[in-house]
Amino acid sequence: MEGAVSGKYAGNVLKAGQTDSSFSHISQLTNNEFKVSTGCVPTNFTLTATAAEAVTLSFDFSGAKQVDESAITGTHTATPVDDAAYEFLGHEVLNVTVGGSTALKFTELELSVEQSRTPRNVLSSDAPVGFAASGARAVTYNLTFYRETGVDYAALFTGDKQEFSFDLGIAGYGRRFTVYGQASIPEDVTEDDMLISVVVTGAYDSTEGTALVIEKLV
Repeated sequence: MEGAVSGKYAGNVLKAGQTDSSFSHISQLTNNEFKVSTGCVPTNFTLTATAAEAVTLSFDFSGAKQVDESAITGTHTATPVDDAAYEFLGHEVLNVTVGGSTALKFTELELSVEQSRTPRNVLSSDAPVGFAASGARAVTYNLTFYRETGVDYAALFTGDKQEFSFDLGIAGYGRRFTVYGQASIPEDVTEDDMLISVVVTGAYDSTEGTALVIEKLV
């Protein structure tokens, strides 16, 4: 997650920034056959939540080099993930907030962060020495919700920069995602006008120093 947003956790808070990091990825094909990718950097991550379905989080990444190995040297410890703590369903997406209001009934949301990266190729090497961020980071937040009688959508989605947030999980293992950005004009999703969609485009917030903040819930 740090690599995807080019940031580092400071205590419980991770802000999208300009601090890039890389990692290695090891795939074990057989008992003595491995694929080792080094210098890996995320180029995109997408979090999708739909009512009554599982929450998904996917990453795209590029690697500087991949080699075949018959054995992995050094000590590598694998710790099983607690399914109960890290697998989420739609009802565990909480406190979906628009400009400080939780009045709307949301059916789906999608948060996407994309950062193009250019390989730093050099002479005398068949692999790049790393990747450089190319262009601006794109933060996009899509919301779908039910049409409600008496709701002033123009007041909720002003078109100016606003704060949008949601919690995934609860204290102890959850995260709060906060996006600063500008919302599109609400549009009907279905012909019967039951559902409305809004697209929020992330925008730099001078107070937070970023367009995206991810916070551990403690």
